[in-house]
Amino acid sequence: MRGKRKGRIALSLFMALLLTLSVTACGKSYEAITKDSFAKAVSAEKFSVTDQSSMIKDDSNLEVVYLAQPKDKKDTKESDEKNIFSGQYQVEYYKFDTADSCEKSYDKIDDELVSTYKSADGYKTTDKSSGDYAKRVVDTKERHYVVMRVKDSLVIAISPADKADTIDKIVDSLTVA
Repeated sequence: MRGKRKGRIALSLFMALLLTLSVTACGKSYEAITKDSFAKAVSAEKFSVTDQSSMIKDDSNLEVVYLAQPKDKKDTKESDEKNIFSGQYQVEYYKFDTADSCEKSYDKIDDELVSTYKSADGYKTTDKSSGDYAKRVVDTKERHYVVMRVKDSLVIAISPADKADTIDKIVDSLTVA
């Protein structure tokens, strides 16, 4: 009897180990965002795209910079918030020379965003990260902010609170697992 019980326990532990390994191996692997996929996603939401890569300095770790803003300028109203990310309605795309450079920039922007708005009216935040992917969303009474990193690409989206659905739709369309 004891032998069968030990065998069952050993088999159960082995199966649990296999299940754990298979779940870990099946984690999402995200594809890097390209300038073309970015341009397509923002254009679908009636944003115009400007290539600002010519502003990159030679010693920079950036390769591509795109800025997208609504074609309809009435959507770009000023905010009452007076902080570093306020008063805008736009989506920015950055391609870095390495994933490590991108991750360092993401971490810095993420820290600034949270520390700037943690005492704002209506503040709430969510974050998610795994391997090559990280995303922070910060909402205040007036603004919606998303910072997302996928491998060597970074997206920063800023909008009035009432345009959050548009921004989320754009950002969600960029994450291909």
